[in-house]
Amino acid sequence: MEAPAIARDLPEERIRRLHEYAARLPTPPTLVLALLASLGDDSAPLEAITSHARRDQALTARLLRVANSPFYGLSGHVATVRGAAMVLGASNVRNLAIAAEILGRFKGAPGAPTALAGFWRHGLIAAFCAAALARRCGAEEGHAFTAGLLHDIGRLVLAGVYPGDYAGAVL
Repeated sequence: MEAPAIARDLPEERIRRLHEYAARLPTPPTLVLALLASLGDDSAPLEAITSHARRDQALTARLLRVANSPFYGLSGHVATVRGAAMVLGASNVRNLAIAAEILGRFKGAPGAPTALAGFWRHGLIAAFCAAALARRCGAEEGHAFTAGLLHDIGRLVLAGVYPGDYAGAVL
């Protein structure tokens, strides 16, 4: 029986492979950078924020899905990016844009996990829980949301570099 790939690599080689894999991921597209820049500006009007988000179909779908989730408990149905941004708030729109971009980088990567939907769902649940805890403790909710959302990002890198070993380890 052959040793798993991760066991054959020396520690320095493992680190080098993981770093190279993460470095090959593409840079964020101009649209996401523009959206993030407008969210960093506290004086940016909601229309400027939503005009950027509306240009990205995947981001629009995610924003609507999250705004209509049971977490927000709305009786109505949010059907526009503007409505989703009003429900979620600028900070959460920024965090979701960052997360969508990061996860989007892994979709086409060799060896990327096929269960990105489950990873996304788990990250969102952790993000909302972290934000709720931060709110109760008087800490910065946006930072807690981002930390919760991305807390397992290393798992995606490991799955990309060592897909067989990773799949065997999580079963």
